[in-house]
Amino acid sequence: MLNLPKNFFIQPAQGWTDDTRGRTPKEIEAYEQKIGFTLPQLFKDLYAIQNGGSIFYEKINNQEDFSLYGGFSQIFADREYPLANIREIILCTNEETDIDDIKKDWGHFYPERLIIFGSGDGHSYWCLDYGYKQEEARTEPHVIYITEDGDDFLFFGEAGPSFESFAEFLQTLSPGGQWADDAVFIGITTDVTYDEVVLLLQSFFNTVFTVNTDDRNGWFTFPLWHSGFVKFYIDEGSIKKHRVEEVAKLDGPDSEIDFAELYKTVDEIKALLHPDEAPRVSTHVVLSPNKQQSGTYRFQDNSNITLVLEIRRDWFTSTTWTEELIQKLSIIPEFKKIETLL
Repeated sequence: MLNLPKNFFIQPAQGWTDDTRGRTPKEIEAYEQKIGFTLPQLFKDLYAIQNGGSIFYEKINNQEDFSLYGGFSQIFADREYPLANIREIILCTNEETDIDDIKKDWGHFYPERLIIFGSGDGHSYWCLDYGYKQEEARTEPHVIYITEDGDDFLFFGEAGPSFESFAEFLQTLSPGGQWADDAVFIGITTDVTYDEVVLLLQSFFNTVFTVNTDDRNGWFTFPLWHSGFVKFYIDEGSIKKHRVEEVAKLDGPDSEIDFAELYKTVDEIKALLHPDEAPRVSTHVVLSPNKQQSGTYRFQDNSNITLVLEIRRDWFTSTTWTEELIQKLSIIPEFKKIETLL
């Protein structure tokens, strides 16, 4: 049985509202009756947690294209414009007769069977496809990507990958986007105060953090949080691993570009890592509580953790030094547990 991705949704920092809260089985059943289709079980499990919103898992097959930049739709919220399916979007700029004309040409055309659940760039949509091009509706929907910049029907069209089921689609999602693509998140469980942790980490990183009291563009409701720059020293084994990972990315027609030369030797990589001293990267970190003042969490599936150490990714591969950092942080006696959160 497929499990839901860990910490899938980003909970609303300002707390739950009737629009954002998870839905009850009765509410989900009522929606199914409204649209005339049975939703996949994993889909219902997700919306029982939260009514859509921002997600940590925006990437499809680890690619930028066709990503879920807009997160999951709040399909149960009241909307000024009822855009629950592709038919309703078509009718924003077209007439019923246009849909009838396509049905005559194709034989079968039912855009109301394309149930929107996610957004790409604002003009593209991830949909549950209950068989919009066939006579009989599917009981188990496929998942497809519909763009407004297409030529299949009325300037709409299918693009990108498609999936036989929602479960298959869910398995292809990976951390990425405005949060997860640019950061590593480490959870700290401790009994000491937040101020004591700040002092411990400043000593550990040999730096001084900046105190922040803003809401970080609406994402935080903490009285304060800290940030700063820290140095990570890179050993030769990590440099070799970085070279292997970067060269492995060089496939397709652009594989002969200068990028291949940039990572040709370990010494050349060392030269990029501050040649005047030991090889290192400097990167930005953010320290905050896990629990918002509103009662929601930055990482709901790890509600037991006390603090979140967010390390913004540098150009250098983060996997190796993240593992080493966790090992070193685990030695600090005041920290009961250190773990990655995605």
